[in-house]
Amino acid sequence: MLSSVLTDLTGTFVTAQEAAKPEPITYPPPTNRGVERTDPTEPRLIMDWFSYTVPEDVSIDDAVPVGADREWVALEHGGMGYRRAAISDGIRVYYDGGETMGKHISLSGSACAALEATYGDELAAMGGWLGYAGKMDAAGYNVTRFDGAVDERRGRLKMSVMREWAEAERYTSSWQQFHTERSRRHRGDDFGETLYFGAPSSECTARIYDKSAERRSKGEDAKGPWVRVELQTRKAAAQALVRLLAVADDPLSTFLGVVRQKLDFKMPTPTDSNLRRAPTVAWWDNFLQQTSKLRLSVPPSTRTLDTVLAWLHRQCAPSLALALEAAKNDPRVIRLLIDDGRDRLRPRHRALLTPHVA
Repeated sequence: MLSSVLTDLTGTFVTAQEAAKPEPITYPPPTNRGVERTDPTEPRLIMDWFSYTVPEDVSIDDAVPVGADREWVALEHGGMGYRRAAISDGIRVYYDGGETMGKHISLSGSACAALEATYGDELAAMGGWLGYAGKMDAAGYNVTRFDGAVDERRGRLKMSVMREWAEAERYTSSWQQFHTERSRRHRGDDFGETLYFGAPSSECTARIYDKSAERRSKGEDAKGPWVRVELQTRKAAAQALVRLLAVADDPLSTFLGVVRQKLDFKMPTPTDSNLRRAPTVAWWDNFLQQTSKLRLSVPPSTRTLDTVLAWLHRQCAPSLALALEAAKNDPRVIRLLIDDGRDRLRPRHRALLTPHVA
């Protein structure tokens, strides 16, 4: 018997996430796993971006469980496929999308900082940002992006040295791509450099940049060395990183272990050409606090007939409607597309039908 999505084409489609939704995870109660940091140069884990999607029937106050007394301001336009959006303290909520899109909540780095400044006590009661993120994941909401970062403010990391090491390929990494960007004002001073690792389409990438120069470019006072090392994760990688950090006894060391597994600058030795066996260069090892590599385990996605139908509904339905309208509602245009697609079916496509064949 075919999926229920086929039995009633006017009914609610199942999203790809719902069709392959994992078992919910239970987190321990939030605890204060750190100490009060009075030294601004001491490394700490920063949440630099967090976004997630909740079902349509979840209220905005439940979807953003910090600062229930805030006021939301409607924006003139929506975004990300949603027709409407609202903002409060830099937090954006997108809504009024397709019937399976729910509401999407996006917290940029500046929104995270503003929320921490305004509702620090509420966040602390939840276990900080990681408690917040873990709570959203435990509620079954779909985590779509999580960026974590660590600032190095003691001068151990220098952008010019890291660029030299990267261009000379003195590093090991699961990423195949690397590039660097330099920024400057017209007829002005050079105000920053960024190293990027990983393809833009990857679910996990890294960027290392001169945070001090970035601040100065905005007219802010930023003295002394300040380099930020950031992991940007999306989709399954974002969910995996949130789950890993939310239950860690030492989230900072855990995060740095993931960074080391993803990117490790090496000191080549003349007696061994295998770079993976070379020791980590001292300045990178010191930044990573001698942590061991920790693999970010991302379960492979499972493609089913339901996920294909959900994708077809979400991505292709408007184009099909446009084609039909252009053909003056002549259904033969859809039939031609289907016949062409049937000719291109491969065994991997037909294998998706096997569970539905009696």
